Amino acid sequence: MRKRKCRFCGREARLVVRQANLALCEEHFISWFERRVERTLRRYGMVGPGDRVLVAVSGGKDSLALLSALATLSERMGFEITALTLDLGIKGNAYSERSVEMARRASERLGVEHIIVSVKGRYGFSLPEALRIDRRPACSLCGLIKRYAMTDVGREGGFDVLATGHTLDDMARFILASYMTGALRELVRLTPVVEPRLPGLPKLIKPLYESLEEHIKIYVDIKGLEYIPDGCPYALTAPSDRLRVLLDQVEQESPGMKHSLVRNYVKHIQPALSAYLRDSLEPLRACSKCGMPSSGDICAFCRLRERVLKRLKR
Repeated sequence: MRKRKCRFCGREARLVVRQANLALCEEHFISWFERRVERTLRRYGMVGPGDRVLVAVSGGKDSLALLSALATLSERMGFEITALTLDLGIKGNAYSERSVEMARRASERLGVEHIIVSVKGRYGFSLPEALRIDRRPACSLCGLIKRYAMTDVGREGGFDVLATGHTLDDMARFILASYMTGALRELVRLTPVVEPRLPGLPKLIKPLYESLEEHIKIYVDIKGLEYIPDGCPYALTAPSDRLRVLLDQVEQESPGMKHSLVRNYVKHIQPALSAYLRDSLEPLRACSKCGMPSSGDICAFCRLRERVLKRLKR
C-alpha cells in the first residue's frame, strides 16, 4: 500500500483522520487537534479574554488532553487556567492516589497551578463510604459528588468558568441514553455550555464537545502525557458501556456519525426540546444549607451528606 503524505508539509503521514480523509504527521496532528478545540471554544462562546478557568483533571487521557490544549490556547486567547483534581477516596487499584499523581505531574510539566481537594476532608465522607449507604449506581452518585464539589470550589475561588473533559463520544452516548430512557429533562441539559444558574457560580463548558476519544488518545500519546490507562474501577459495571460499543461500531462503519448526531442535536433537537419543556422545568433556587442551585429547599448533595454523615456518626 502506498504511504500517504502529510497534507500540510509533505512528510510521511503517521495517521489519517478518517472523518475528513486527512493525512497528517505528528506535528500537524497536534496543531489540527488544538485548532479543533479552539474552534469549539469560539463557536459556542465558551471563554473570553481575562476569564479565569478552572479545569477539572482526573488523571485520565481526556482531562489531560483538555489541560494541555487549554494551556496552549490560553496564551493565544488571553484566558487563565488552574487545574483541579478531586480525591474521591477510591482505594481500588489505588485509583484516587494515581489520579492525583498523574494530574500533579501533568500540571507541573505544563506550568499550570494545581489544586487538590479531598472530598472526605472537605465534606466529611468519601465516595466509597457514600456507596455503602446510598443505593444509587456508583456513576450516578459519583457524578453528583463531583459536580457539586467542582462547582463549590469554582465558586469559592471566584472562577468565571469550569471546564470538564466530556468528549464527543460521551455526548453521543448521553444523548442516545437519555432518548432511550425518555429522560427529557436530562437530555435538554446536554449542551456544550451551561450558563451560571445562580450569581457567583462559574459557567460550565465542555471544550472537547466535538473531539473524538480516538483523536484524544493520539494527542496525549504524541505529547507524551502519562495517564491512568484502566479508568475508575466502578465504571466497569456501567450499563452505558454497551452503548459505547454500539456507537463505536457504527462510527467505524460510517465515520463522522457521532459528530453528526451531536451537532444536529445541538442545532435542531435541543432548542426545540427546550422550548417544549420551558413551562414545565422547575425553577432553581439557592439551597438553604449551602447556597448552591437546587430544585427544592435543600439540594441533593446536602441531603446525601446529611444522610451519610448520620449513618457514619460523624
